[in-house]
Amino acid sequence: MPEAFRVPRSEIDRRTDAIQRELRRAEIDGLFIVQRADLFYFSGTAQNGFLYLPAEGQPLLIIKQSVARARAESALEAVVPIDTVKAVPHLIADACGRKPNRLGLELDVLPVNEFR
Repeated sequence: MPEAFRVPRSEIDRRTDAIQRELRRAEIDGLFIVQRADLFYFSGTAQNGFLYLPAEGQPLLIIKQSVARARAESALEAVVPIDTVKAVPHLIADACGRKPNRLGLELDVLPVNEFR
């Protein structure tokens, strides 16, 4: 049986560093990712969930269903479960020390209910 594919940690770090430089340049505190393709690109998993990329610090992978699978697939260290979308701001504040003032969003794919 072939070994499972996993995006290398070095590649996830390279991608994260590049977007964090752009966030800092644009004075945006963090990026909230919901689209599965972007989630995979920056975390290595396409599990049902969200990714918060702060302008500085470690990304936070927030998973709705299979946390164990997300942890197996992703090289990210901070992988947390979530029961309701309403808990996202609190998880971000707990992980980063505060809620972001300016947040980058994927407005072309983010449902209005989740935005609110």
